[in-house]
This record gives sequence, structure tokens and C-alpha cells, in this order.
Amino acid sequence: MTLENLRNYLKEKTDVGEGIALGAIDGNSEKFLGVYPGKPPDKQRVCLGGPEQTLTEELYATVLIHWGKSMAAAMDKAQQVWQLFYAAASCTMDGEAVFAVEPGGGPVPVGRDDRGIFEFVINLKITCAKE
Repeated sequence: MTLENLRNYLKEKTDVGEGIALGAIDGNSEKFLGVYPGKPPDKQRVCLGGPEQTLTEELYATVLIHWGKSMAAAMDKAQQVWQLFYAAASCTMDGEAVFAVEPGGGPVPVGRDDRGIFEFVINLKITCAKE
């Protein structure tokens, strides 16, 4: 599973406003989603028996919801995106097998950008089939 798979899944499952991009957003747009690499843990998980016995991997990602000048609308959109991942298990995302998704306790408000657009982030840990 890659960030591109995650982007494609989001594009399929929700309104992405004026667009969705990897590693950036269009700051001139009022409604845009960004998909960024997340911070991995300090240690990698390896099953007993070594890497050949480890059948899953973890993708860490952050989704930025950059969504208009209304706090309520931005919060609603962030909650809608978060709901896509809440309790998600044994599913496919853009053709990739996903065993579990941990989206945290909810969308995290990060304030407004310099144009007054409200932003939220969702930090994801996706456990998927090892490629």
C-alpha cells in the first residue's frame, strides 16, 4: 500500500473539493485535500521467524483537510473523512488488502491558513498486506 493508493481511495470515497494531491495542497483553493507521509514509530515490527514470516506492513499517513472559511463546514468535512477510516478492517483500498486502520480519536484542528481557510489533520496507521 502506498500514499498513492490512499489518495485514490479518498478520491473514490469522498468529495475532494477542488482537488487532492500527494505531499502538498493548492493553497489558492478553498477546498482541497492533501495526503502526506506520516511519522513512523521508532521500531519496525518483525514477526518471529524474521522478515519472511512478516506478512503485514504499516503505512503511516496524514490527511490534511483544507476546507473553506466556515469552521462548521470544515469540521463536518473532517469528520466525514475520519468516518471513512473509523473501525475500518478487512477491506480493500484502491485494490490493496487492508487489515486494520487506526485514525486516532478524531480529526485534529490545526487552525487557519494565512487566507483564513480552516484546516484539520487525520493521522492514520494502516496495517496492510506486505508487498
